[in-house]
Amino acid sequence: MFDNTVQRLTDRGDTGGTAGTYAYVGTYAPNGFDYRNYVVEYGHIDLTGDDPLDRNHDGTKDYDITTGRYHGDWAKARAARCDDGVPVGGWFTDPTQVPGGIDEVNATRVRLTDTAKAAGVAFDPGHEMRFVVPLKIRDKFHSGPYAGQTIPVGTVAANFGGVRADNWKAGGTATALGSWTARNYDASPETGDTDGDRVTISRIKMTLDSESLEPVAIPGNTANTLAGSQIVWKVNTAVQSTLPKPSAAENLQIIDELPPEATYNGSCTTAQAGGTPPSLVEYNTDRNGNPKPGYTRLLWNFGNVTANTIIPPRIFCTDTDPLAPNGTSVVNYAEMRADNVITALSARSDIHSIRLEQTGSIQVAKKVDMPLDDLNDDQVYTLSWANFAPAFKIDKPTIIDVLPFLSGGGDGAAAKSARTPASNFHGKLVLTAAPTITWLDGSSPTGADPFPTLGDWYYSADAPETINYNPDENAAEGAPIGVWKRRLVRRVVLLILQQSPR
Repeated sequence: MFDNTVQRLTDRGDTGGTAGTYAYVGTYAPNGFDYRNYVVEYGHIDLTGDDPLDRNHDGTKDYDITTGRYHGDWAKARAARCDDGVPVGGWFTDPTQVPGGIDEVNATRVRLTDTAKAAGVAFDPGHEMRFVVPLKIRDKFHSGPYAGQTIPVGTVAANFGGVRADNWKAGGTATALGSWTARNYDASPETGDTDGDRVTISRIKMTLDSESLEPVAIPGNTANTLAGSQIVWKVNTAVQSTLPKPSAAENLQIIDELPPEATYNGSCTTAQAGGTPPSLVEYNTDRNGNPKPGYTRLLWNFGNVTANTIIPPRIFCTDTDPLAPNGTSVVNYAEMRADNVITALSARSDIHSIRLEQTGSIQVAKKVDMPLDDLNDDQVYTLSWANFAPAFKIDKPTIIDVLPFLSGGGDGAAAKSARTPASNFHGKLVLTAAPTITWLDGSSPTGADPFPTLGDWYYSADAPETINYNPDENAAEGAPIGVWKRRLVRRVVLLILQQSPR
């Protein structure tokens, strides 16, 4: 049984078989099975009341945004059985003779020919049968509650099957001889039963793969780069259709999820040949828009895109964590989505990985808790450093952290120690509390540690553009001089940490 409002019986040549017939029994012949002992018949069974779009018949189409499918009602088709007297007008070996023609065929069956049955032929132990019914998806609904309307993407084409024999109790001893096998399958929402199947209608498909341009790694491959280096990613996508007048992918989006080891770099993206800055950058967000600390979601919105329209690749740049352990994999996830396309996720998503290496040197990293923040909100900056050398030990370091400022000439080229790029903001940054210092894993020295403190912070509130950030030029051995003060100054513009010897 099949829903002929969305499907139509077709010549088997349309599905890869030899043209010239419709449904057929396969020629596979295990243990003496002979397909020539069987005849295929066609009919039309009244399925009035079934609805592929409105499961509860309340007048509102039941579209499931999670699966991208309509929930329908196929109770009549599921209950139908291919007994002799069921079809309107009977069974026909020629589908064109079914009342109304091939368009009305919604039931097929295969049985022993009268000659074979008279000769005592049976479906013997070890026999296997393959009954193939070639169907074609319609463009518009045929008959039923939506006759003549274009079939929407996400419509489910349902199909049901069953078997019986005169001398077999299909349901066990509780059923009569000649009973049919149970019909438990439902197409949408789909059950796990095997007495039916479905096809979901889609007029277009989407494909995606990803690669990296720096370091170079084609789709399906990986490459290595130094921790702290930039990675230039490339995401290739396509919306495809074989229809002469293809439809559009509605509300098309390309989504990219960056892991904590990678940070989106807008200026680097703009500098790339063919660089494509995203429509939206969402920090601490996963691929589905849910909160996820450390992750970044990049989003490109396209609106409606007609199939076969060329979509330029998404090329963008990220910075990597210079403190990532050697061998860390930066796993980038990309996905393509549209409201009306149900392409398998495996075809429209991809993962591309780049492995980070350490060269045995001192690495420094700085990050902020919210790269995009509200006005007058607090930010928490974290400055980290580590020595990745396998044997080289360094003396106690002096670590400097410089707050952004705009007084005087600003912190650009006019400042005594200029930074690139220069800051660009209104107002001022004020330290809200004394900084804290821990080991890289967040722990602090214990009572048994001979150095209970990891270092001392010193502060300055002098005119920021006059300060030399080089500690060798304003601090004597082991003791800050000049502008540096141990006492926390509320209008601090520069911090210096002298780490304890370890």
